[in-house]
Amino acid sequence: MTAKNFVIIRHGKLKSEGHVEAAIKHNNRTTIPPNSDPSKRHLNHFEGGGLAKLNQNLASVTQASTAKYPVMAIEYIVTASPEEIQKPDFDREGYFRAARVYLDDLLGAGNLIHAAIHYDETNPHAHFIYTPIIELEPGIRRRSVVVGKDTDGRQIREVREFPTQAGRALNAKKFTGPDASTQLQTDFALQVGAPFGLRRGVEKSRAHHTEIKKFYGGLEAAKAELE
Repeated sequence: MTAKNFVIIRHGKLKSEGHVEAAIKHNNRTTIPPNSDPSKRHLNHFEGGGLAKLNQNLASVTQASTAKYPVMAIEYIVTASPEEIQKPDFDREGYFRAARVYLDDLLGAGNLIHAAIHYDETNPHAHFIYTPIIELEPGIRRRSVVVGKDTDGRQIREVREFPTQAGRALNAKKFTGPDASTQLQTDFALQVGAPFGLRRGVEKSRAHHTEIKKFYGGLEAAKAELE
């Protein structure tokens, strides 16, 4: 039988305060998922400033997003193959702690708004929600601009340089774009999973992706209930 000792880390985009609130309610068990075990609920762990921290972080943004509905927060779900993480001798606390250190380093500890570790469901797992705020250095941005029209009435464009200011901006794409997502899987497996005997899943494997669906199913149900 093929060993199933994979790390599992996935992210989801939260585009409104309502979605962030629903996620937090699900994660801190204000909204109780039907598949949780009440006898194990005392083992769960929660921390973070929640919506107050979200709004504090968003208030620090100095450059407005050009997206119609910018991503306010990114939720990461961390677990591992059931065959490994459910073993009595697997260091679950150490694994989730290492995941937190990795994500704090990736997104900035100050961007964490909520963390929850769940032991009351079949597969222990952790949720980490961050605001994707990055620090901007002053620099030069190049843009194509219309500078006139030719004799046939067609637009004439030139690439011009514009100075950009230092500041803070929401930039979820930096963490959730295709290249960033692939790198996340590789780096997380090496830096977090390997010390616990875990490895990266097969890229684009349907089986690997299916394992996480049940976690998102509960989250989506909580969002729908709130809305």
